[in-house]
Amino acid sequence: MPTMMSIGRARSNCILPKDHIIIDGGISIPDSYAPSDISMEFILSSSGTTNMSPSDYPGSDSFIVNNISEYRDELFPYVTGEITSSHTKTIDSVMLTAVIRLNGEIVETEYTFIDDLEPNVPMAFEIDLSGDLTDYDSMEVWAQNWS
Repeated sequence: MPTMMSIGRARSNCILPKDHIIIDGGISIPDSYAPSDISMEFILSSSGTTNMSPSDYPGSDSFIVNNISEYRDELFPYVTGEITSSHTKTIDSVMLTAVIRLNGEIVETEYTFIDDLEPNVPMAFEIDLSGDLTDYDSMEVWAQNWS
């Protein structure tokens, strides 16, 4: 069975309790080799720990994403919105991921990055969607620190 490993490094790419982690793109299995079911396991390793405290590293709950609007242009659909950080420091980089669903199933994920998000200052964002995305019934946008 194929194996995928995600490794966090000290002082960046930390996973905090209750964070929403989005793994986007780059995983494909040819149909003839696809297993009947797929599972994913995360193994914690002490070698990947860091001495940073949660106050130094904002979790997903430090971000508020609102005013989301969907634009279903036939050629280039996209999503706009605003993100605000409740963290006490400016965040160097934030990854915003749009999760698009049809009947509860994920049909696409797309992402963008914003830089220098200041505390309590809303910042506009735009996420371009796939040009061939034609049918979906819901969308949510998640934010995670990418510093």
